[in-house]
Amino acid sequence: MAAQQKRSKERLEAILEAALRCFRAEGFHGASISRICAEAGISPGHLYHYFDSKEAIVEAIVQSDRARIRGMLDELATASDLIDAIMQVMLTPSAGQQFKIDGVLSLEIYAEATRNPRVAAILNDFHDHARAAVAGLIKTFQHEGKVDRDAQPEVLAGILISIAEGLMMRETIEPAQRFAEMAPYLQRMLRVILLDATAKK
Repeated sequence: MAAQQKRSKERLEAILEAALRCFRAEGFHGASISRICAEAGISPGHLYHYFDSKEAIVEAIVQSDRARIRGMLDELATASDLIDAIMQVMLTPSAGQQFKIDGVLSLEIYAEATRNPRVAAILNDFHDHARAAVAGLIKTFQHEGKVDRDAQPEVLAGILISIAEGLMMRETIEPAQRFAEMAPYLQRMLRVILLDATAKK
C-alpha cells in the first residue's frame, strides 16, 4: 500500500511538472491536455484520473506553493533583522525560484484569471491565504514591538505581497542591475512602512 501511494504521489508530481513546463512554454491556452500528457508520458485517461481540467492542475500547483510560503514566513519569524530578511526574499532570485509559480507563470495565471472565473477564484483564494499568513506574522512582530502597533496587518500584508509579486514578474524581463539599484530605495520604503512609527514612540 505504501509503495502504491508513493508511485501515485510521484506520478502526480510528474504531471504537475509537465504542466508547468507546458504552461511556461506555450501559455495556459496553448498548452492542451494532450500536450501535457505527451510531456508527462501518460495517456489522457490517466491524467483525468488525477485532474478533471487544466484549472484543477493550476489549483494543485497553487496548493503546493502554500507550504513553501509557510516555510518562508517561519524563516522570517526568526530573522534577527526583519528588513534585511524581507529584502533577501524580495530581491534574491533564488528566493522566488523555490516556488512553482514563478514570474512567467504568474503572468500567465493573472492573464487567464481576467477571463476565466475558476482561475480567478483559485488566485483569489491563494492571495487570501497568503495575506492571512503574512498578516499573522506582522501581528507577532507588532506584539514584539518590531512593527508599528497602530498599523493594520492585513493592509501591510497586501502591500508586501504586491511588491514581492511585482518584483517577481519584472524579474522575467528586467536586468539584474536594476534590481540592485532598487535595493536602497526599497529598504527605505520598508522602514517607513514597518518601522518608523515604532521608532518615534
